Amino acid sequence: MASWAVIKRLYECTSVDPDFARDLASDTRTVLERIRVDIEADEAMELIGKMSIADRSENPYFGIYLPKAKRIGEETDSRLERDKYVSRDMYEVGRITRNRMCVENRLIRLHNNIRYFPIVFELARGCSVGCPFCGFDAPGLSGLFRYTDENAALWKGVLHAAKEIIGEAAVTGACYFATEPFDNPDYELFIKDYHDILGHIPQTTTAVAERDPGRLKAFISSMEKSEQENAAIRISIRTKEQFYKIMSEFSPEELEETELLPNNPESVNRYSLSGRARQDGADGVGYSISCLAGLRVNMTEKSIVYEEPEIPCDDFPTGERIYDKVFFTDERSFKEAANRLMGECASAEIKNDDMLLLSHGVSVKTDGNKAVFTGDASELTMTGDNMFIKSVSMLTQNGISLTEIGDRLGVSGFVLEMIRGKMQMIHKGGYLRRIPEKYFKIS
Repeated sequence: MASWAVIKRLYECTSVDPDFARDLASDTRTVLERIRVDIEADEAMELIGKMSIADRSENPYFGIYLPKAKRIGEETDSRLERDKYVSRDMYEVGRITRNRMCVENRLIRLHNNIRYFPIVFELARGCSVGCPFCGFDAPGLSGLFRYTDENAALWKGVLHAAKEIIGEAAVTGACYFATEPFDNPDYELFIKDYHDILGHIPQTTTAVAERDPGRLKAFISSMEKSEQENAAIRISIRTKEQFYKIMSEFSPEELEETELLPNNPESVNRYSLSGRARQDGADGVGYSISCLAGLRVNMTEKSIVYEEPEIPCDDFPTGERIYDKVFFTDERSFKEAANRLMGECASAEIKNDDMLLLSHGVSVKTDGNKAVFTGDASELTMTGDNMFIKSVSMLTQNGISLTEIGDRLGVSGFVLEMIRGKMQMIHKGGYLRRIPEKYFKIS
């Protein structure tokens, strides 16, 4: 019986190359040698045939992959539970963001593995790769944060501060975002500190596995098998030619716990229509690739950005709403800046001066004491008195504050608090945005 490593490799070939099954049938031995798979031709063809079975429990790939993915997802979720955050607000922000993205694009609901994390780190400025599908339209590589004594001390201080500010959930932050992790020659040293301080190896996604195969092999083999699974090491496939280069450089067993992401034009995958892909008019899905609702820390330029994901559009072409960008010089200034940004932006509670606006694509209709909010194949019905219904009619994508709603209605005190409570429920359901007033014009 074929091993998981072999089954996984055959599935990856069918995902990346639509002609793989045909080529395998016409010259089985040559094709199997090309991808370093050592099984009988008949068994290979039988496995390929079964990979199209709709019943995933009978599918040789999904029958193994789905339970593994479920376990890893549960492990990730355990690091995002309420007790892993310093404050309930930070915890709720991730949940509300997920609800909102599901309301704005129905496809998000089909992906249980999409989560929104409170922090990410970048160890470079820009990216050397220039993927044509880059959802962030990352600029070219222009700087690296090297592992000098001074930088190592700052890095460790930032990690300690992040854990203090956010809580144990800070461990979910990857050490790349709009960067290529292996652009930094010292990436592995930074990851060791990350593990020592935060207690986990972060996700690593590289688009240049073929650039230095020995380096990636050493990185993978430095971990125990269970660590490889939970670290979520991933390879982004840019082209079919690159894919087969990787197949020749790595055995199935060496990539047994490494996920390959088929992003080449011929693949079955459809990437986000954001950033560079949006500019090129490619075929794709209409949601952001961003998994961040929190702080993006760039160590090279010593900057912190607070951002949340958006549906890619003319206003947000990379699918990101950036609230503010500040700079730091040391651990103390990092802590001050990060605390301020999280305090101002990472709030689940509606404040009087927050700008309230309907989420992307959401409409609302009122009928008597009912208000019906409609998203992308989702709906929320709220009931309330006349004042609440009037307040709902003031909601648009242009923004209005609770204070202004109260002024227009001529209400305050208990009545305004009742309206706030209803708005809070709509906000938590994902149908209503709250943007801090000071950042509304900037965004």
